[in-house]
Amino acid sequence: MGLRDKYKKNDKPEFQPLDLNEMNVQAIFKRCLTTNNSPKPGEDYNSVIFGRDGGYAEDHQPVCFNIKQLRANDETIRFLFGQLQAIHQGKKQFSVEDSILKYNGTNWTSNKGIMMELLYLGEASATITPFIAKTGKANVALVKPTLSPKDPKFAEWYKGYEAEMKKAEGPTPDEK
Repeated sequence: MGLRDKYKKNDKPEFQPLDLNEMNVQAIFKRCLTTNNSPKPGEDYNSVIFGRDGGYAEDHQPVCFNIKQLRANDETIRFLFGQLQAIHQGKKQFSVEDSILKYNGTNWTSNKGIMMELLYLGEASATITPFIAKTGKANVALVKPTLSPKDPKFAEWYKGYEAEMKKAEGPTPDEK
């Protein structure tokens, strides 16, 4: 299968489930960063996870992402967040510390910078909300639990996940 075959008619790459790990988070983060020196309205988005709107004294280091790249990676970003223990525990809000543990109880990273990259991607893709100063938490209510492709139960679980995602997308123009 060639690279062109991996793209659907809407130029979005075919979804490939990924394990939540440092390498995958960094690759998506770098892919989604803007290539412009200054943000362009309609093309770029400044992600702020700790901001004045959330009750913080000032906006904490905005990260500028390319909107087209975010859209191309949004399902993968949600899938990575779904592997967090807090999501599997049914939490509707989570703290920064909750973003370190995978559903199996292991740390997916010990690098706070890479952990922050995941959080910025989450906010920029509307997977999570910005953090609120009063509670120190972000809303993750819409994130569904997922499994790592490395999990022995993944193959069986993924069949149901694919069916659910296809149902959520609705019929394609060919199926109408």
